[in-house]
Amino acid sequence: MKNQFLTKRIFLILAIFFTMPALSAFAQNEPRPPEEILSDSGAIPSADMIRELFINCSSWDEAHEPYTDSSKQALIDMGALAVPILLENLGTTNVLKRVTLDEIIKAIGHDSAQFLIPYLQSENPDTRRHAANLIGETAAIKSSEDLSEKGPHPDDQLALDALVSALIIETDWHVSSSLIGALGYMRDSSEIDLIAGYITDDEQALRLSAVVALGRIPDQEAVPHLIAAFSDPVMTVRQAAVLSLSTKTMGNLGFESLIGTVKLSPFGTASRICALESLYRYLQAVASDDSNIADMQRKRVFDMVFDLWSTSEELISWQTKGFSCMVLAYTYDERAQGFLDQIETLVRHPFILGKIREARTILQTGRPSQRGTSK
Repeated sequence: MKNQFLTKRIFLILAIFFTMPALSAFAQNEPRPPEEILSDSGAIPSADMIRELFINCSSWDEAHEPYTDSSKQALIDMGALAVPILLENLGTTNVLKRVTLDEIIKAIGHDSAQFLIPYLQSENPDTRRHAANLIGETAAIKSSEDLSEKGPHPDDQLALDALVSALIIETDWHVSSSLIGALGYMRDSSEIDLIAGYITDDEQALRLSAVVALGRIPDQEAVPHLIAAFSDPVMTVRQAAVLSLSTKTMGNLGFESLIGTVKLSPFGTASRICALESLYRYLQAVASDDSNIADMQRKRVFDMVFDLWSTSEELISWQTKGFSCMVLAYTYDERAQGFLDQIETLVRHPFILGKIREARTILQTGRPSQRGTSK
């Protein structure tokens, strides 16, 4: 009797095992190409069709792979029509789905923003954070290739107001960090003070977000706050400030302040070094610029470095001297090579000597607009 019962159980298990593929195939349809999914949609695809297309492009496996790109493009082509259904995945913890969702929403662009705003009030902080990130990434002003254009774009005003309101009441620093970043994308000068208030926050991530956001706002008023971040105790925050003031737009706006910080930093050596790094990165960014303004700035920097090396030995650190050599190189001044030869005879510090060698290489390569021309 016992053996008979055991035999029946074995047959039952085997029956379940062999019928599982059939049951699975019945429960979950095989992936279909987007043309087939949309063949009966008429003018307006259904919510289920949109969901099926999203499964196609967010399920990165062998079965779905042939339809990944075409399904993603089909959703992008739908534009705002697809967004409300796609945003059902906004709070997902599935990395593949999140990446795919971000790609589609960003490609659709500003038309997505109106649907994202309500999610700033979600009870789920991950959803609020995700919504804030995408609102920033889909800002209307981002379609402008002119990084010196200030915001807000008229079409961004509703989203901008929602971001400000959300930031004022937000208690989760992860979400606040994303809200600050999104505000930066709006390029609104009137929000500089609000963002700059986080430059001295106890939370490092908020200070970092504030620095990056301020670097996106092409306004002179952002510069002093970025230079103040040169004295931040955390290197990543200082480096973010350096990079923020190294772009063609912000570097140009901050040029005089950077020169002044190198000459007489109110925050000490660390701030002076950050200013020097910002200057040489900015000069590197405008190396192809042959305008009178760019030429004047290169001459001003050469004169600044010359004055720096004439300063009392006790007041200038070896780091400052080393970075000043890099700044000197990117002036491409005809006097730079001789000046490097001269100071090389005065120093023995390996860091400075290494920077002199780097500077020589840069000078020998020449400015991009002069390469290949006769000297």
